[in-house]
Parts: sequence; structure tokens; C-alpha cells
Amino acid sequence: MNKKRENKFASSTYLFSLIKISSLIYIVFLFFISLIFPAPLGAPGNYYVVKHTIKAVWFLIWIQELISHSLNFVYLLILGSIFLFCLPFIKRVQVEYAKWFNRELKIIHLTFVSIILIILILTIIGMFFRGENWQLKI
Repeated sequence: MNKKRENKFASSTYLFSLIKISSLIYIVFLFFISLIFPAPLGAPGNYYVVKHTIKAVWFLIWIQELISHSLNFVYLLILGSIFLFCLPFIKRVQVEYAKWFNRELKIIHLTFVSIILIILILTIIGMFFRGENWQLKI
């Protein structure tokens, strides 16, 4: 029980106060920047007139691309999110020191990289190969 505590270091309270101060400065900075440069929003929405399908923002467009094929892919997104949350806990390996792409964790690394590649491909398709009314253009 005592061995686990030997490898841990006490953290300084100065570090946390520095983080709090820098976070507060950053929030105030963002507030004033948002006053100077307002968000480029369009006209208010009219629920009675819908012209065409609107593209999502670039970091969510892969979800729009996935759901455009079938609404049942929502369940895949939920299960995938749960899987990614549990991914670090699937295989626990005790190592002496950390290193990138450890051989014992090769399957986990490949799974994560393949999920990221799928998300990137869906984002590129949705961003550059979808036109008016979400029609595929080549």
C-alpha cells in the first residue's frame, strides 16, 4: 500500500493559483474580444420557411454526413462514444516508462487511429463533396 505513494509527488498550491489567474485572464480576454468582433450569425430563423439543408460547422459535419445515410447511425455514435471513453481501461499494461505507440497497446492505438481516419474522411466528404440540399457532387 505504501509503494504506490512513493512514486507520487506533492503538487504546489502556487501552480493551481497560477492556473486560476491565467484562466480568469483568458476568460476576460475572450469576453472583450467577443464584444469587439461579434459572431457572424445570419438572420433570425423562420420556422415556417426552410430553404434547404444547412451544413453543420466543420467539426460536426462528419456527424451530419453519417446521419444523412440513416438515422439509426445515432446509436452507432452513442456506442462509439462509450467505447472511446472506455478505451484506456480496456487493457492495462504496467510499463517502466511511457513511450509513444507501445507494442503492448498496438490494437488500442490502431483502433483509435482508424476511428480518427473515419471521422476525417466523413468530414472531407461532407465539407467538399456535398452541395445544395446535401446532394453528393463530384
